[in-house]
Amino acid sequence: PPPAFLINGIRMAVDEKNAGGGVLGKRIELVVFDDVADPKEAVSVAHKICADSTIMGLVGHMNSGTAKASSPVYAQCGMPMVMPVPTNPSITQQGFTNLFRVPPTDLDQGTDVAKYAITKMGKKRFAIIHDSTAYGQPLAEVVRKTVAEAGAQVVTFDGINEGDKDFRALLTRIRAANPDVLFFGGMYNEAGLLAKQAKEIGLEATFLAPDGSFAQQFI
Repeated sequence: PPPAFLINGIRMAVDEKNAGGGVLGKRIELVVFDDVADPKEAVSVAHKICADSTIMGLVGHMNSGTAKASSPVYAQCGMPMVMPVPTNPSITQQGFTNLFRVPPTDLDQGTDVAKYAITKMGKKRFAIIHDSTAYGQPLAEVVRKTVAEAGAQVVTFDGINEGDKDFRALLTRIRAANPDVLFFGGMYNEAGLLAKQAKEIGLEATFLAPDGSFAQQFI
């Protein structure tokens, strides 16, 4: 299911709006759907939402992959779609007029994190891992491109799969490349395991991760 902080934040906004009289005198009702972070299920959910004439707008989806897969369905039925999390730039490059994105895209995020590591932290050797999703992989590609353009070095570039648990073999190989930064493009579950296991095997590179890892679960 979506992280509790996301649902709770939306619920707070709905409660505040209703306390102030709602919208045009009407109370807002929050209805929660779960796409289980699967693009196919997201399309199914999108059809259900579009078929319900009482639903006036959507806050979602949580992932770039699910948002991109479902967005054509919402565009076809004219459903306003406010995206609080998805950062893949290709979602809003489809030409749809019903999409509204809250965060900056990965073109900004990936560029900024790489430039910060190089200019502010003095890092020169980057190991990059991504989670092979529509979120993590393009983000990692932006980081790789920015690092190369800045004259720093990408010593390894690898993909893992969401749900994997043991990264010690990969991290051991990365340790041999002697990076001073380990960047992971992906979500908090895998980020937490990577950070923990990197410490366990003695990989001392600075661990950097994007907004998808910014959650209490990672800590």
